[in-house]
Formats: sequence, C-alpha cells, structure tokens
Amino acid sequence: MDKGFSPNLISSASVFSTDNPYYIHRSVVRESLGLHRHDFFEIDIVISGNAVSYINGENYTLLRGDVVLLTPSDHHNYIVEENEKIECFNIAFPMGLISPQAMSAIPSDVKVLHLSERDYRKAASVCDFLIEKYDDTEAECTILMKASIEWLFAFLSFFVKKDKTNPEDISKFSQALLYINDHFSDEELNRSTVASIMHISPTHFSKMFHKMVGLSFQEYLEFK
Repeated sequence: MDKGFSPNLISSASVFSTDNPYYIHRSVVRESLGLHRHDFFEIDIVISGNAVSYINGENYTLLRGDVVLLTPSDHHNYIVEENEKIECFNIAFPMGLISPQAMSAIPSDVKVLHLSERDYRKAASVCDFLIEKYDDTEAECTILMKASIEWLFAFLSFFVKKDKTNPEDISKFSQALLYINDHFSDEELNRSTVASIMHISPTHFSKMFHKMVGLSFQEYLEFK
C-alpha cells in the first residue's frame, strides 16, 4: 500500500448511540466498500452470500460461517461482485467493553475464522439475542449483552490454533491489561513499568501487546 495513502476512518461517534456501549445489526452489503478502518473493535459473521475482503493486504474469500475479527489498527474493505451480496451479523464495541481475559483469548493477528454449520448456528443464536435486546436500556439487559459478547469472544477462541499464544503469556497479559486499565490516567504509566510487572523486557512486551490487542501500547492509551 502506498505510504502516503490513509484508509478512511469510521469513528465510534458515528456508530454508537448514547444508550448502548456497543452496536449490532444484520447488514446486507450489495456494493463494494472502500478501504477503511475504525476506532473500535468489530466482529462480522457471514450469514449468506459471498465477498472478498482485503485485510492489511491479505486476501480473504468470505462465505457463510466465516467470522472476521477486526481491531482499530486494521484496514480492510469488502469487494462484492455485480448482482451479488453478502449478509452479516455486524458487532462493534469500543475499547474496554469486554474484559482483558476475553480480549486476550484471540490474538489480534487472527483475522478470519471459519465455523461449521453447527457452530455457526450457536454463534448466530447469541447474535439474534443481542439484536433482540439492543434497544432495551434496563441495567440487567446491559449486563446480559456485555456477557453475551464476552461469551461469543470466548466461543470463537476455541477455533484459534492453540499454538498461537502461550497460555502463560495470556495469563500474564490479562493481569497487565487490568493494571493498565486501572492506572491509565497515571502520568508515570509507561511501557517499562508494565513490562516489569510481567517480568519481561519492554521490547517483548511491545510485541506481545500489539499481537494481543492490535494496537501499540501508546495507541491504546490514546484510545482510552
């Protein structure tokens, strides 16, 4: 990609309402979408149809049961052929909505997963529930919706190759992310401080952080 080219940015302000900390709907895309990125996380689950998506320069053909996992640093598009369409569950949520444990279950370098029909139906049932409750602002429903998104994230983690990330690293990273979220306003919070808590070098921490979250440590603090 041309170094001088920057994909369009879709901001959370244009997606999330004041009543819901996330967004979900069934979307039907009939025309190609240009290269873009956004300042929130997104999960697309293909219901029907087909399309091609370029994610960070990699080419993926998407069909029913495919799941696309996007972080704020990912640039991507959808190419839909003439007279074709693709229908998806589209879930978007901001930084900090789900727990560090759920977030670290799927490394950020995993972009597309494929579910069998049986597993797709399990995920779809949760998405249908989220859509049903989307406009309900009662506290109990908000808790259920957050838990449902975390369940979906954990469920999808079963389809990630287990050699992607060491379980001990995931445990350490979860503790570090909790610390960051609790102290992100502290002036002394920096990469070296968090790396020392994890008992790893700052360089190793930076690589692990980007792999898990899809953002650099500094970018994460700016989004917070």
